[in-house]
This record gives sequence, C-alpha cells and structure tokens, in this order.
Amino acid sequence: MADGDGTWVIDLDGVIWLAQEPIPGSADAVGRLRHAGIAVLFATNNALPTVDELVAQLAAVGIPAVPSDLVTSAQAAASMLEPGTTAVVCAGGGVREALAARKVTAVAEGPADAVVVGLTRQFDYAMLSTAVSAVRAGARLVGTNEDVTYPTPDGVIPGAGALLAAVAAGAQTAPEVAGKPHEPIVDLLRRRAPDARMVVGDRPSTDGLLARRLGVPFALVRSGVTPPDAGAGDHASEVEPEIDTADLAAVTERYLSSPRPPRRSPALKRAIEGRSVAPMPPNDGLKRYLEAGLALTQITRARAEELVHELIQAGEVETNRAQEWVEDLVKNSRERSDTLLSTVRGEVKAQLADMGITSMDDLAHRVAEVLDRAETAARKATSRGPGRRRTSARGATAKKAPARKTAAKKAPAKKTVAKKTPARKVPAKKTVAKAAAKKTAGRSSKASKARR
Repeated sequence: MADGDGTWVIDLDGVIWLAQEPIPGSADAVGRLRHAGIAVLFATNNALPTVDELVAQLAAVGIPAVPSDLVTSAQAAASMLEPGTTAVVCAGGGVREALAARKVTAVAEGPADAVVVGLTRQFDYAMLSTAVSAVRAGARLVGTNEDVTYPTPDGVIPGAGALLAAVAAGAQTAPEVAGKPHEPIVDLLRRRAPDARMVVGDRPSTDGLLARRLGVPFALVRSGVTPPDAGAGDHASEVEPEIDTADLAAVTERYLSSPRPPRRSPALKRAIEGRSVAPMPPNDGLKRYLEAGLALTQITRARAEELVHELIQAGEVETNRAQEWVEDLVKNSRERSDTLLSTVRGEVKAQLADMGITSMDDLAHRVAEVLDRAETAARKATSRGPGRRRTSARGATAKKAPARKTAAKKAPAKKTVAKKTPARKVPAKKTVAKAAAKKTAGRSSKASKARR
C-alpha cells in the first residue's frame, strides 16, 4: 500500500531505459510517484557515464533530475579508497570523475594503491595487462560491480563484471566489489535514503539482494535482463520479489492503487506545515517567492537542489527549469548574504563614527575615559565624611521647612522648636563644665581631709 512517504530506490538500465532508449511508461511512472509524495533515488551499477551525463540522459527521456538524485557504483568504488592514494583506472568517465572528487589520483600504470575496473568500451589486451601487472605488484583490485551482462534494445552485451573477471583471473586475486548489492553502495544508500521504502530493479541477484540488505520490499520488472518467461525458480539469487510485473509503470500502478490518498513528501510538508504562507505562485513568480524567503540565508548547492526538487515532486515547478533555478538560488543567496553583511558593517561603523570612534585606538581611549570617570565618582563617594553627609541632610530638611510653612499656617509650633535647637547646645556645654568643676572640687576636699 502506498503511504505517500519515503523513497524508492530505482535502477536505471533495464528499468528506465535500455541503452538510453526509454522503456515505455517509465517517465510517467516516476512522475506519478513524485506527485504522490514519494521521493525517487536512482541507483545504478553503470559506472561508465558521469553524473551530469546521467542527469542529461534522464532529462532526455522526460525525467527531471539533479545530481543528488543519483547514486552510482563509481561513487561507491571511490568511497573505498582514501584521499591522496593512487589508482590505475580501467573504466570510463564516471569512475574518473568520482575518483577526482575523492582526491584519488589516476595513474597510467603501477605501482599504485589500487586498480579500479568498471564498464569501458576501450578495454583491450594492453589495458588488461597493465591492470594485472599493477595488482600482482600489490595494488588492491576494486570493481565497480560484477554484472557480467548489460541490457540493450538488441539484447544483452558484456558488462563490467566480465571485464573485472578477466583482470581477477589474470591477477589470481579476488576483487573487492563496490556496487549493488555490496556494502559500499549499501552504505551510500542508507545515508542518502534513510527512509527507503522500495527497491525496483531488473536483476534479482543485485537489486533483489540490495532490497534485502536495506530491509525493504523488492519489485522485479521484466523489462531488462530478466525475461518475461523466467520463473521464480530461475532467479540466481533466490530472492523472491514482493512485486513481479512487466515494467516500472505496472509496479507504480499496483502500488498506488490503494484508496488511501497520496500525501506530499515529508520534506516539503515539514517546510510548509504550521506556517502562515501565501499560496505558491507558478513559474517565475515561485522563483521570486523562494528568493525572497532565502534573502537572509546563505544556502549550499545541495540545499538549493533539495528545495527545488521538493517542489518538482509536488508538481509546483516546470521541470525543465529546475537546474537553472538551483544555480540562481545559490548565486542570489550568496549575493544577498554578502549585501546584508556589508550593510550591517556599514551601519555599525556609522554609529561608532557618530560617537567619535573611527578606529580601535579611539575605542580604547573612549573606554579609558569611561573607566576614569567611574573611578573619580567612586573616590568622591568614599571621601565624604559622616558629618558632611548629616549637614547635607539638615540642609535638605531646612530647605523643605519653608514649603511646609507655606502649605499650612499652623506650622509655627515646628518653627519654634527649630529655633530652640541651637539654644539647647549652650546649656549642654555649661552643664558639662559645671559637672567637671564639681568633680574637681570634690577631689580637692578629699585631699584636704586626708592631710588632716
């Protein structure tokens, strides 16, 4: 049953096309899946073309795609080698591109760290001899895949597995294989499609085992290397498919035949869920809408591709303009981010200039002035004695007294008390003097008696 979420991992050769000749209904099937909110990730063991060539080939058969929609055995093989190592390449442009991206240096002959074998039409005895010699000298033997055949409209032809077998036999070495169904490409797919829901392929020995290792159902199509009249017992891998149909169109029809309505893809749903946004306008209007939303954010190319691709899946974008939009989004995002930073810097400088600060020295002097003022204020506060503070208090009280007199005519009683206050000080001083005199007289009297 279709749940409207998740990702389908779909093979190319024998499912989407046969030697770039489109299989009828495949492009429409991909469109239906995307419209239902199901992401599509193409996984191919064909390491001959580059990623850009695959994107162009998909567009040519009516399927819009971006590089992040593809996982290849060439990428898986490159992931097995460490950056900075060397490799003898017995393969096509796809492998060379992936190795370069991994910073692995391609060399014409050994000694080398590895020999990488993939599908190439330039394979001959000289290439075979170079590869065998390098492996015998200690290089690892890495194969992009072990598919011994390759489907075409005129029938199957030798695949990369046949070339790999020749090198392995000559070097008497067991190869390490990168592509479906082996772990290197399984690891890539787990990272790229953690929400995988289905694997669709034409070869049970590779696509079927891949589905088992990913833990998802396998849909076998009979449009590639597995002929329509082959029975379940003829599958070399003994992987029984959950769906067994003629082609991708039939798989899609069966899967989407559930009455449960399809939903948008999760990423797009998360992007708009819970937000108050205006209805998305089509085409150029939508482009401007996205640019406005990204005005203050510098996005990566991968994020731009993800955004545009989600809109493609939702049927919101003209597919033939998708890649152009990705380039524009990245460019505009960088330009707007730079403009924003420049504006902020200019505003900060202007504000500092208004305060008389035009350099770091000015700023240091201004800080020193503030600290000096604070220290001066602190010294003044601590230098005031208790008497001065009380005098100030009396002064403040005396100043407030006339206000009370003006406000109420009955204030004379308080005024009289205020006048007597100085008079109390005089008696107090006399009393102290008299007491001292008496004390002195008393001491003198006692002294006289003692003498007698």
